[in-house]
Amino acid sequence: MGMMRRTRPHGARALVGALCAVSAMAACGDDEVPTVEARILVTEVTGGEPDVGAEVCVTEPAGYGCAIADTAGYATLTVPAERDVAFRATHPDRTPTVFSLTTRDTDVEVKVDTAEPTLVQILLLGIGLDANPSAGLVLVLARGATGGGADAQGMTFALGAGDGPFYFESSQPMPALTETSMDGAVAFANVPPGSHTLTAAGAARCETVVGSDRGADSTGIRVEAGALTFVRLGNCVPR
Repeated sequence: MGMMRRTRPHGARALVGALCAVSAMAACGDDEVPTVEARILVTEVTGGEPDVGAEVCVTEPAGYGCAIADTAGYATLTVPAERDVAFRATHPDRTPTVFSLTTRDTDVEVKVDTAEPTLVQILLLGIGLDANPSAGLVLVLARGATGGGADAQGMTFALGAGDGPFYFESSQPMPALTETSMDGAVAFANVPPGSHTLTAAGAARCETVVGSDRGADSTGIRVEAGALTFVRLGNCVPR
């Protein structure tokens, strides 16, 4: 995808200038904020079908609005370049999903999965836990260059909060597992709201695709009460 570096329009610059004058601020900084286009494919996690009608909103920084997923499942938003951007996806038939991206200076396209509330309940039952409405659930999918989880087999993850990790096999959480199977999936339950850092180790090394990039083997995430935090790692290769 070609480079699409943009700045806030003249009208927005004028508005910022007026606000600065009214508030008698000593300095307002550079009001030309470079932006890029984030094209987000929203799909339901079990079947991979486009989540048509899902609303995706930028929650941080403020002022970047929302977009509705079209018939192909894509929601497109203009977001600030070269910084962490937080999103929230909602749909009447889904658990609210929160995720983040570390943008660069070019447009980005990513895939984000959502889940039905019944699926979240089934996952919690599978690991023998009750849902805590004041906490969140974290789902991590690690994938190789071909899009499968086999390249991420043998990884371990830590979060330092909540219950887990719970690794998946045949699309089911298996509490006895101590590392990722060929599913390349892991979950954490009852995670307190706020900012956390997910760390990875083991047989493979991945890049952060959906999540806040914190360098090798480290991904920043945001957790909200009653929501699913989605993380995607990509380009996993053996260490």
